[in-house]
Order: sequence, then structure tokens, then C-alpha cells
Amino acid sequence: MKNENLPRIDRQHLQEELQSKWFKKVLLQTFIGLFVAPGHRVRDYINVNRDRLVKPISYLATTLVIYLWFDAKYTEPLAEGANAYKSFTQNLLYFQLLSIFFKAWLMSRFFFKSEPYNFYEYVVLLIYVAAQSNFFGIIFLVGQHYLTTTFKVLEPSVATFGVVLVILVQLAYFLQTIAQFFRKKTASLYGKSIAIHLLGVIFQLALFFAYFIGYSIIQSLFECAECWIE
Repeated sequence: MKNENLPRIDRQHLQEELQSKWFKKVLLQTFIGLFVAPGHRVRDYINVNRDRLVKPISYLATTLVIYLWFDAKYTEPLAEGANAYKSFTQNLLYFQLLSIFFKAWLMSRFFFKSEPYNFYEYVVLLIYVAAQSNFFGIIFLVGQHYLTTTFKVLEPSVATFGVVLVILVQLAYFLQTIAQFFRKKTASLYGKSIAIHLLGVIFQLALFFAYFIGYSIIQSLFECAECWIE
């Protein structure tokens, strides 16, 4: 039965939720905590207290919306080559989210199966890593914008350098997070972490190229069908 005394959810209600002191406080704590000590914060979230961080899916959605806003604001207008690059990076971002489950499976079944964590707890860990990594992409977008508009640096060179830099920064952040999460700093742990990260990148690229090939085949079939109709 509907509670008539309960107010409707509208734009004002959502704005009040986003502007509430609790949300602002926990969001800021999550943002700072996942930069300063990501592995410790996520381990505490799983084992100790789940009120000190924004829930993982909510935080991922928040950072993704922020990233897409910056992407729309700082990458227009674009040249033809840059548009292709933007399409590539946007699709790769979505496949990165899918790779979370693949990497969690690798961690739970192969690389860290002796650790006291299950598949879903690794998913939570990787969601926080992916969410925080969006901020590295935002920094790159803003930097790329000012380099190409203010300093007139060629955009393809900036894009190439930026992709390499972001990948390296994300790898370093991932290594730091895993080391803190397991409270270990061994060569074996770093080797496993690098392997997981690289396999995740390969998985993303495989998904992207499968999508690209499938899209091209479907487009060709539609073109052939139109030719037959004519």
C-alpha cells in the first residue's frame, strides 16, 4: 500500500540528497581515502565498517557521470582523427567496467585463491579501483584540452602520450591498492598484480575488437540488403 505521507521523488528531492551533509562528507572521505590509502580503505569497508565509504556501485556511477561530463565539456569540437580516438576511449571505458568481473574471477580462482576473500569481495575492490581511476582520465582530459588550445600542441601526439601515461598511472595505482589490501609488498604479489592488470587490458581490447568486427559485419549485411532491395 502506498504511503500518502511520503513525498514524491522529484528533481528537488534528488538535489537535496546530493547536497546533504552526510553524502558530501562520506563522498569526500571516499575520494580522499581512495587516493591516500585505497587498499586499506577497501579492506576496512569489507571487514570492519561499511559506513565510511560511499557504496561501490553508487561511487562508480558518480565518478562515471563526472568523467562523462568532463569528456563532453573538454573534447569538443574535435577533428576527424580525434573523434575516432574519442570513440575508441569511450568504448574502452565501458569494456573496462565489464573487465571488473573477469579480473575478479582471475583473483578468486587463480592468483589469490588462498586469500580469505571471495569473488564478490574482489568485485567490490575492483569497482572502487575503476571508480577512482576515472579521476586520472579527468585530469588527462583537462590537460589535453589546455595543451591543444592554449599551447597549440598537436592533438594526436598529446592523445598518444596521454594514453600511455594514464595506463602507467592506473597500473601504479592498482599495484599500490593490491599491496595495501593484502598487506604485502613482495615480488610475487607485484608480479601477480601486473599479470591481472595486463590480462584485464587484453580482455578489454578483445571485447572492443569483437564489438568492432561484429558492428562492421552487421553494417555490411544491411548495406547488402539495401542493394538487393534496390
